[in-house]
Amino acid sequence: MSDLLSSLPDQPLTRDAVKAIDGAEGVRRAISVTMKSPVGDIDAPDEMHTDDIIIITEDRVRYLSRTSGEGWTIERSEKYADDEEFEDVMDDVYDYAEEYSEEKIQGQVEGLTDS
Repeated sequence: MSDLLSSLPDQPLTRDAVKAIDGAEGVRRAISVTMKSPVGDIDAPDEMHTDDIIIITEDRVRYLSRTSGEGWTIERSEKYADDEEFEDVMDDVYDYAEEYSEEKIQGQVEGLTDS
C-alpha cells in the first residue's frame, strides 16, 4: 500500500485515474467518495475529480484523502477477516469518509466566501 500511496500525484484524481487504481495489482476495489466539478478549482483537472478515495485490498479497507500541497494521507484503515466482517468495516469506513469529505469541502467553500 505504501507504494501505491507514494505513487499518487499531489493532485485530484479523475474517474479514469480511480479506475486505473481499481485495476492495480493487490487492489480489490477503488471507490471515489465524492466527485467534484472543475469549476473554480485551479488545482484540479478540467473534468470531474476527487480528493477522497476508498481502496479495498484483500484484508483491509483504507480511506485516503488529499490536501493540496500535502499530498495523500491514509485517514482511516480497518482490517477485516471475512466477507461478513467486510460489510461492517466497509460501512464504517465509508460513513467516516463521507463525513470527513463533506466537512473538508464545506471548509473549502467557507474559505472561498471569507475572502
